[in-house]
Amino acid sequence: MRLRHAPLLAPVAITLWLFCTAISLRADVVILNDGTRIEGEIQRTEDGYDVVTRGGKVVKVTTAQVKSVEVKTPPTADEARRRLESLRRSSENMTDPKAVIARYTEFLRQFGDSDVAEDASRDLAEWEDRLERHMTKAGGKWVTTEELGRLQEESQTFAVKARDLVARARLREAGPLLDRALSLDPKNLSALYLRGVTLFRQEQPGQARKAFDGVAQQLPDHGPTLNNLAVILWRQEQYPGALKYFLAALSAEPDGNEVRVLDNVAEALHSLPSQHRDLPVTKKLVSQFQRLEDAARKKMEVRGLYRWGATWVEGRELDKLQDLEAEVEEKIKKLEAEFDDARRRIDEIDREIEETKRSIRRIEATSYSRDSTGRLTRLAYPRIYYDLQRDLVVLKRERDDTEASIDKLRRDAKAARASLPVPRYTGIQRIIDVEGTPMMAGSEG
Repeated sequence: MRLRHAPLLAPVAITLWLFCTAISLRADVVILNDGTRIEGEIQRTEDGYDVVTRGGKVVKVTTAQVKSVEVKTPPTADEARRRLESLRRSSENMTDPKAVIARYTEFLRQFGDSDVAEDASRDLAEWEDRLERHMTKAGGKWVTTEELGRLQEESQTFAVKARDLVARARLREAGPLLDRALSLDPKNLSALYLRGVTLFRQEQPGQARKAFDGVAQQLPDHGPTLNNLAVILWRQEQYPGALKYFLAALSAEPDGNEVRVLDNVAEALHSLPSQHRDLPVTKKLVSQFQRLEDAARKKMEVRGLYRWGATWVEGRELDKLQDLEAEVEEKIKKLEAEFDDARRRIDEIDREIEETKRSIRRIEATSYSRDSTGRLTRLAYPRIYYDLQRDLVVLKRERDDTEASIDKLRRDAKAARASLPVPRYTGIQRIIDVEGTPMMAGSEG
């Protein structure tokens, strides 16, 4: 088509005109001043452009309306092949056929005239078939609903066998069974939970957390999983996060493990660092704990059990523990009194030592004189100087002995507290073990 040059073209129009001339007036997208994008084949007109869209519609725009023109160079055969291979690789990791179909449709829209269009069309037909047959990706391959059911059943069989082994602490034997279960069904809740339990027991809390996270993503209201994540975060000293998970565990659907969670929360609140005691999540957790604790006490009292710190004991044992605790507290009070006396004596000794040192320094500073020639000479120290030196040695020895007695008082107090056959608090929180395993519908146990 021959261009008709309009007189006195604006600078932007001149730029567009030169640009479009270089490409034979073909471009992919015309962008208007208001941001509108019009895609198609463009042709220069006397007062602007005609844009022929893919549907054959002609859109007329004036030069003043045009902000810019985007030209997409037709892809080479190599580029189209690379793009298809990239699309295939990314599609392998996707689990939603609709999303993959959308990507292939867009690819064919852009590269429909390339040599790889036929290959892409075959891929697209395969994905459309998967969608039509309601296929699901499991164990690294696409399966029908019936095949998926069989894989899940087989996976759960391995998980149940592994659960029995984990319950008997045969973790090495359980490992391969869990591997097999998860290879057949990576979303198997039972296997993921047991994997977390196994890794936690093997002192791999970071990896255990990932496994429990996998359960929580599918089963966000599962109390044992939330409890176990809280325990792991507490061990990692991520206290606010741990409190958040404990709160979620207490708010989860009842499953028979509520008392276990309450015990852990009791331990957590008892040993929570002071800087975290006024957090909003702490206050919410305390409120929820108190509300559920009342119900738990009633339930446990029916069984003849009573709260003792972070655990439960029988009524007769509770009486004995309370009597022993009273004796321990009395002993600790005496030890604390001795401790305070020892600390006061340390302070007195420190003052005496400092005063003795000052006296020694004064004697040393005044024990100088000048002889007949005017030369400075040291005089002999008086007897009191050596008495002070001996006093200083005695004071330091007494200080060391008093410090040693303070250390012994600390050990005695610690031993007194530990003398209770059942301590109120241990500082240890426990995960909910195999008994918390979520089981799939239809599985045994």
